[in-house]
Amino acid sequence: MRNKTLSQKIKEITFGICTSLLDAVLLEIKLMGRIASGEKITMQNLQRVLDEELGLIPKHSVFRTFAHAREKGLVNIHGTLTQKGEQKLANTLPLYQPLLQWDGNWMFVIFDIPEKLRFKRNILRAYLGQWKFGRLQDSVWVSFRDATEELLALCALYKIGPPYILFWKTKEIGMDQKSAAQHIWHLKELNERYEEYVEEYRSKKNALSGVAAFLAIAQDDPQLPLKLLPPFWKGGEAFGLYQQFLNQKR
Repeated sequence: MRNKTLSQKIKEITFGICTSLLDAVLLEIKLMGRIASGEKITMQNLQRVLDEELGLIPKHSVFRTFAHAREKGLVNIHGTLTQKGEQKLANTLPLYQPLLQWDGNWMFVIFDIPEKLRFKRNILRAYLGQWKFGRLQDSVWVSFRDATEELLALCALYKIGPPYILFWKTKEIGMDQKSAAQHIWHLKELNERYEEYVEEYRSKKNALSGVAAFLAIAQDDPQLPLKLLPPFWKGGEAFGLYQQFLNQKR
């Protein structure tokens, strides 16, 4: 029961970004490692920071998790993440990589997959969401990124092809581009979340919570090119605050 309660607490504090104590430990080690300048990260330092940011956690739980991370090759003898640990953390955390350059092309995907093949339809929808496509209609999805290679590979793997799916690139979307982006990706609501993040975390010092809160929003952000963003976009300011948390002295 204690482990379940601890997991729930970690999910709540990290906004679902970390789902276990191991995730939180690896993220905290990552944050500490950015500041440590080659100094060894000790169990005592890790316990202190986790206590400050997650509340009181049983020492044996932290010790066991830290030892498990060492045993699995996720943490080295200096207490910093190994390449394997970095990769595991990268697989856990959403990326924030706004598209700075855009060629003006939109990619449309239209599909009509019968109910008897709904597992393929569900797989396709899951990948379109992962690739930050936006849903214009139930079976019409749009992106500002070129996902031709990914779509071809996915269709070949799961044997999805014409007449079930069609996709193409075009510079014409049939409406004002900013209005289209606003409608497809609900940018007003997303911008409000970034604004609330800035207001709430501007004066806070909890780095783990600050990083996790930003990433929880970023995972829902299609990370559009600047040309498609609405006026007074708060994503850049929120990202700047997030970077401050990343570089905060521990």
